[in-house]
Amino acid sequence: MSITLEATFPQAVGQDGRFSLDLYVERSRQFTAAAKDIAEVSSRGVVQHRSLILVDLQGLYLALVNWFAAQEIPLESGLLLSEFAICSLSSVVKSVEQRIMANSGGPIITFSELVRRVTKDEVPTAVPEHEVLKLEPSIELFYAPVPLKEIEWQLRKRAQQGSWQAEEQLAGLSAGLVSYPGVERDYRFYEDFVTCLKKSPFVTRSEHGFFNFYVGARGLKFIDEKEVDIRVAIRAVDACYDRTADSVCIVSSDQDFVPLLERCQRAGLTSFQADAAKFMQPERVGRRIRELGTSYIPTRMESGWPLRVIIGSMSPFSRYQISFDELEGLCRAHNAINDVELHPQRLDNGNAGLVMHRPVR
Repeated sequence: MSITLEATFPQAVGQDGRFSLDLYVERSRQFTAAAKDIAEVSSRGVVQHRSLILVDLQGLYLALVNWFAAQEIPLESGLLLSEFAICSLSSVVKSVEQRIMANSGGPIITFSELVRRVTKDEVPTAVPEHEVLKLEPSIELFYAPVPLKEIEWQLRKRAQQGSWQAEEQLAGLSAGLVSYPGVERDYRFYEDFVTCLKKSPFVTRSEHGFFNFYVGARGLKFIDEKEVDIRVAIRAVDACYDRTADSVCIVSSDQDFVPLLERCQRAGLTSFQADAAKFMQPERVGRRIRELGTSYIPTRMESGWPLRVIIGSMSPFSRYQISFDELEGLCRAHNAINDVELHPQRLDNGNAGLVMHRPVR
């Protein structure tokens, strides 16, 4: 079975049997307008819920880099990492939506689900007893630019003074690897990862702190992120004070945010925390975070993510492209966790295609 636009978007197939981008846009507008009309005649009406998603980026980036290395997926930039981060954050937003629905106390349907049903012609002309939830997520990024050039300059100075430790660290730094006793981090694509995310329509805004580091006679001793956590905290407190959100979700491995969430809860904001960096090791999520109960949002690598990123690169409204080597790596990752396998093909026109099949076991 081959993946085609006509099969993926049947509602946008014209009389000639081919996909039409103009028709897709027009039909999407029609379906959204129809869903809005249905929602407005609901006896419980439309409830808009503003959800503030505050993301500490460094941990998620490093976890994704490690996963890509384990899957042997080649990386040529920060783009693929950013797309998987969007998959992860979209999953967090979906979980927040589900928790809000569970706390509604009555029959409820999301506006996005209503649009989907209208698209599939599965909905009656009214949703008489339902509340329609329209979640409005605002994803905000918090990070610190890695001072690779500044670290390099100080390491070179120490290496010239005869420090063999500084020389070894310099060799790794040329490949984006920052190391000091007991720690090695791959920051090759961190700057591009952040840049790609900031360009995404899913991201609302960003703030950055800085890194503090020390290079001594034996090379780099430590490097620590500064101001990032406090900026997250200030943003959450501002939301409490200004009433600019109905819920807040902090995406971080740091258990120090638990008292902040409790403060948000007392201020009337529904609060959550997700440790997206532990998507492959949920058992390593901090005890204080796990003890948040329904305010804790577990995360995991979902089987559909590789295909979602692949399809995203091939759609007519794609924001990005991937190389054939990256496509092959993503297909291998998909095949390792799914029954239906993907196999990339080079087409005669120079583009890449996909063939799907379910192998006989």
